[in-house]
Amino acid sequence: MDIPPAFIVSSKLSPLEPSDIPRIVHLARTRCRNDCLKARMRDHPKTPIMAVGISNPYDMQRVMTADVPVIHIQQDCRALRGAQHRHTREIRYCRAFEGILSSGLWALYCASKSSTKRRLLYVPVILTAYTAYFLRTARRDYTALEEEDDFVLVRNDVRRSKIQFVLRTWVPYCVIGVSIYGIIRKSKLI
Repeated sequence: MDIPPAFIVSSKLSPLEPSDIPRIVHLARTRCRNDCLKARMRDHPKTPIMAVGISNPYDMQRVMTADVPVIHIQQDCRALRGAQHRHTREIRYCRAFEGILSSGLWALYCASKSSTKRRLLYVPVILTAYTAYFLRTARRDYTALEEEDDFVLVRNDVRRSKIQFVLRTWVPYCVIGVSIYGIIRKSKLI
């Protein structure tokens, strides 16, 4: 699948040669699912798919705010690359912590619900809202990918299908919740 030129934006300060863009587009296509890219172009015809040659934090913030799913960072911007690599690593750790916390809170609620008579109606509403927030933001996070001299940030919603996302996120989420529930019930903490 070819990405039309109308869906590719470039930084105004980018020193990229026109001959570099097909190589970068090919790299992005190999890291994204074609069906996800097609659906993205169909559902959001005004939003670019790819930003090429980003070389400063202002342009980075601009394309992230514009909801661009594939971002190429210029080769000589080592500080921006390092900052984005560190940021994606921190986000990955935060999402893991949020998943464990959310599934643990659900397990705690289910374990306490069976042992107490009074029902707290607002607790499941809060937990549902928090879980929905966690899962939605995890789907829209970026993953840093490096190949030779190229550094590309790819958002998870074009990198993986919905089924892959469910298998990589929901299954471990539910397993952790059931495990914590089992530990709470066996140890009779509540």
